[in-house]
Amino acid sequence: MTTLRPLALAVLVLAAAPAAAQGRHPGPIGLTGFADLGAGGAVAGSKADATNGGMFEAEAGLGYDLGQGLRPELGLLVGLAPSAYLGLRPGVRYLFPDMPFSFRLALDLAAPGGSWRMRGLLGGAGAELRLTDLLSVFGEADVVVPVASKAGFPFLLRAGVGFRL
Repeated sequence: MTTLRPLALAVLVLAAAPAAAQGRHPGPIGLTGFADLGAGGAVAGSKADATNGGMFEAEAGLGYDLGQGLRPELGLLVGLAPSAYLGLRPGVRYLFPDMPFSFRLALDLAAPGGSWRMRGLLGGAGAELRLTDLLSVFGEADVVVPVASKAGFPFLLRAGVGFRL
């Protein structure tokens, strides 16, 4: 009987360990938001000359943490340079567990001349610094693989804030 007590205690400790770990690293959190500013340019292609003055845009969006590091997102984009435009970026972000790094894939849809069109596929990588459980700051580098082969490859460096609702 005395040999069963340490065994029972060990089983209880091992069974409680995953619950304690879940308390330290919560699963799905739910609704998240972000706002950022991005600046960059374009390389290659005949339209890269159009961005010689640079690119500047603001983006705000919402996402939902599904767990397993996946977060579908929808961003609203306002381009300020080289010309004014509106855009949407539906996509998904993968957040590495227990690390401040993420990858992002999104469709880059914009209405530069009043008509909506897909400009390309945006890919990015970033890092996030959590200030509190609800507020963070982040930086990200993005590149857009264009649909039109003459469009060049726009790249952006962006910085912003994220929040959990």
